[in-house]
Order: sequence, then structure tokens, then C-alpha cells
Amino acid sequence: MQPAIEQITPNMSFGSIGGYVVLAHIVQSDSAVVNGYDLMKLHQNTLNYLSRQAGANQADIREIVTKSMADKLYTVKPPQNPQPSGGSKP
Repeated sequence: MQPAIEQITPNMSFGSIGGYVVLAHIVQSDSAVVNGYDLMKLHQNTLNYLSRQAGANQADIREIVTKSMADKLYTVKPPQNPQPSGGSKP
């Protein structure tokens, strides 16, 4: 099942930002690194390891991956150019 995709218009955007405390209702990211560990790679490597173990149920591992898919993905709407006001009369 493919997740729903919702376009959003951000209130603010930053090229890069550093902060101490960030509170958010929804966070979507292609990568997450904490204390030098890439959490996505850690989960993928854990699943790969478990799938190679004797007695590993491949169907259960695929189900874990399938159930971990996001329900909704967010994309940023491209900015809309303002419409010309008709210009000045000659």
C-alpha cells in the first residue's frame, strides 16, 4: 500500500539551522543521525541480520517492514508566482 502524499506550504524554511530544543508535531526526514549513528541504517542492518538467522521467518520480517511504512508523506508545495496586476496603461 502506498502512503498518501500531502503537499504543504511551510510557514518558515531554513537552509540550515542549529538549535538546542526543537518541538514538533510531525517530523519527516530521509535520515536521522543521533550521536553519530544513522538510525535508518541501524534498523536496516538489524533487519538484515535477523533475516539471515536460522529459523528467521521472512514473511514476518517483510510484514514488519510493510507495517513500518508511513501513513502519509509530506512534500513542500512549490511557491506560486504572483499574478501580474495588469500593468500600467500607456
